[in-house]
Amino acid sequence: MGCMMLHRRHAWLVGLILFELAGAALVLRWLFAPVPVIAPGALTPVAAPPATIALPPELPAGMRTVIDRWAAAYSYVAYSGRGEPDLHLAWRKSPGARLVGEWVLVPAAAFPSLRRDVQDQDLHDMWLGPAGAESETARLVVTADVAAILDGLWGQRGSEALVSVVASGEIVDRVWARNENGGYGDTAIVAFHHLDPRLSPLAVDGVSALDPDLDLAGYSLVARLWAAGPRPDVDSLAASLVEAGVSTNRHPGRLTELIVTGVTALTRGVAVQIESRGEPAWPARGGADLLASADVTHVSNEVSFVPGCEADPETTAFCARPEYLDALRLAGVDVVELTGNHNLDLGAAPARASLDLYQEAGMHVFGGGEDQAAAHRPLIVEHNGNRAGFLGYNAFGPHYAWAGVSAPGAARFSLDAVAHDVALARPHAGLLIVTMQYTETYDTMPLPRQVVDFRSVADAGADVVIGTQAHQPQAIEFYRGKPIFYGLGNLFFDQTWSEPTCQSLVVRLTLHDGRLLAAQLIPTTMGIDCQPYVAPTARRDAILRTVFEASGW
Repeated sequence: MGCMMLHRRHAWLVGLILFELAGAALVLRWLFAPVPVIAPGALTPVAAPPATIALPPELPAGMRTVIDRWAAAYSYVAYSGRGEPDLHLAWRKSPGARLVGEWVLVPAAAFPSLRRDVQDQDLHDMWLGPAGAESETARLVVTADVAAILDGLWGQRGSEALVSVVASGEIVDRVWARNENGGYGDTAIVAFHHLDPRLSPLAVDGVSALDPDLDLAGYSLVARLWAAGPRPDVDSLAASLVEAGVSTNRHPGRLTELIVTGVTALTRGVAVQIESRGEPAWPARGGADLLASADVTHVSNEVSFVPGCEADPETTAFCARPEYLDALRLAGVDVVELTGNHNLDLGAAPARASLDLYQEAGMHVFGGGEDQAAAHRPLIVEHNGNRAGFLGYNAFGPHYAWAGVSAPGAARFSLDAVAHDVALARPHAGLLIVTMQYTETYDTMPLPRQVVDFRSVADAGADVVIGTQAHQPQAIEFYRGKPIFYGLGNLFFDQTWSEPTCQSLVVRLTLHDGRLLAAQLIPTTMGIDCQPYVAPTARRDAILRTVFEASGW
């Protein structure tokens, strides 16, 4: 019996061992089994969805191009409207968004308008649409892209909004068509860089987008583009916009202001006023702030400087003392036109000496010089990347006023000479200004032949044509889109015997990135003291009305 029990115990032990060995065999079989190979296409991996970017409607073309290029490089696709976009750009700020762009807009009237300012609230009211507005009420005129930006800036325009959306090429014609005789017609709102000299830019609540020192924080018509999303991507996109130069459409470092003025003759009655006060800079005291504010200031000085020149109120042979150059210094003059008919009144020596005085004062000359070649040579002035070219001509004479092969004087006018000189200047000047000493008349209307010649100068390639011979303001026209100012009137001169001869137009030209954006008129007037100053509002409006009516506006 004892032996039987031992046998059973052995059997149980053997069974346990066999069971353990079988389990080990299974484990070894699993460990060393070949890895199954899955045929291609048998399983589809789940890919992460691409990052999405949402953009506001009607982005400015320059911005849109750069953003699209950036998005493609960073594998962003357009947001489809499902879920939330990974990167969201909008004209309104959202929590955590970063400013990546600023688009400056400018309200503008037709050029022959007396308006200079508009209230921000009035623009809002027209956009949102006051109840009961009549169809003939003055309206805002915008393009579709500006309308989309304003929808984001001010909110969706109302059903009664006083807004007309037109094609970009129709803005100027539409605003001019509804200008009310120099008064208060339609108002365009345009992108800053799309301003046109046929429009008159308006300040908003007294703040002008054309002011080189403008702080955009205090200007209401700025559409700001905000980006919300992964900060590294937002920073990269912002840097791309800056690098491409499209983070804004207004670059202060690309702005230039030029001022062009009419007749200057520091002689005769002007000299009497200077001598009576013992102040050589006297004539410029009243208008120096305006004149010197420009980056480039022009005068047409018709008189050469002669030491000891007597202040004679009756003389017809003009000269000025060298000390009187202080008046031009105070006015911040950079460019002196020498097309005047009196520069050679006392001969060649004073004319040559005056050229030396201008050079010593850091003033550049054109339209006249030491000889014929110099008189016809273009003057190119560069500022903030803008290049303005000046050419000037004397059509009036007298014969001795014209430069010779080796004699000083003014460039003699002929269409052939203009065509030749313009061809030389054109490759070097973004804006080409041609000034003319034409036949002197005392009328707001230019002579018929003057109109023909000035238009021919524009056809020859001038961008702006200006008559500096007139002793009172004359008519203006836009010939094939180019401004022609037939006469600017007296700046520094002694013709105080009539109101028109006491007046002048100061033309302020604004360039941005090589383009002429605006040509603004600033009327001046003077009294018997021969000191011009900026005309107060009522007189300014009267001067402009006279000029606009003569222009057929």
